[in-house]
Amino acid sequence: MKRSNITELARKANVSVATVSRAMNNHPYVKKDVYDRIMNAAHEMNYTPGNVVRKKRLGIIIEDFDYNMIGAYSSNVLMHLSKYCGINGWGMEIVPFSDLQLLEESFIKVAISMSPRSIGKLKHTKIIPFNWSTNGYPAVLSDYRHEIRIAVEHLFERGCRRPVMCLPGRESATIINSIGQRKASFLERMGELDLPGGEGTIGYLIEGNPVEVIGKLLKNNQADSLIIAGEDMLYPVNYALDILRYKIPDDISVISYENRMISEYMIPPHTAIAQDFDGLAENAIRLADKILDGTLEPDTRILVPGKLIIRESVKSI
Repeated sequence: MKRSNITELARKANVSVATVSRAMNNHPYVKKDVYDRIMNAAHEMNYTPGNVVRKKRLGIIIEDFDYNMIGAYSSNVLMHLSKYCGINGWGMEIVPFSDLQLLEESFIKVAISMSPRSIGKLKHTKIIPFNWSTNGYPAVLSDYRHEIRIAVEHLFERGCRRPVMCLPGRESATIINSIGQRKASFLERMGELDLPGGEGTIGYLIEGNPVEVIGKLLKNNQADSLIIAGEDMLYPVNYALDILRYKIPDDISVISYENRMISEYMIPPHTAIAQDFDGLAENAIRLADKILDGTLEPDTRILVPGKLIIRESVKSI
């Protein structure tokens, strides 16, 4: 698509070239209605200031720091996205949810979003949901159903017959995310194996302190095994098990989500579900390239399977 010049933009917005220049440089004397008119016209005309066209730039939307502190999961995602941005010639700009407008003010055409709250908030920047999805948007996400199935099957093969699972929070009714998919897969596979299931076999860490949530979950189900379904839950759940005097794997077998540089050094080393962060990041960048060249179908959804790393936290019964 041909890129417009500043004179054409000034004509379309019905302002002077000098006013366009001031708006593009965030001059304080440009009125908001004039600024908005110029920016909307710029996006409609595919105008990009000369100082930002030298390199493909990709926005990365994260949750606000006070909403969700950067933990093991987010750090892993950002590290791998940075790697594949470099390989594929993209510059990467990280923007918290509360500063979304910076993406369009900076003429960033595509953004990978780790925040479901970003849906519908941007008019001109195209969003790629990362590890969640919703109708009308391309997305890349882990095959959570596959990951939980192989975890339940591994416990079953080792003789565990009363597994329970702990999730960080509740599922969403409007988006497909890790929580909803992990929950559905757990209950489905439990039913297929004729194991005791139902809502009561799942605990939600958001609904109380870890000791209370885990204690109630294990006691009410007389559980012999626990799936910790989230990378950032490793410390609080292990803390709860220690306080409750559950020894792994003698008293309770545990499968967690792989926490890089931590899971293998737990005592004992944790059998863990490992998301394929390389595959997720590589495919997300591929989608961004296709959006930029106009060849991507809106509802494209890529599932990336994870794997089970077997260590020492599940005993044979």
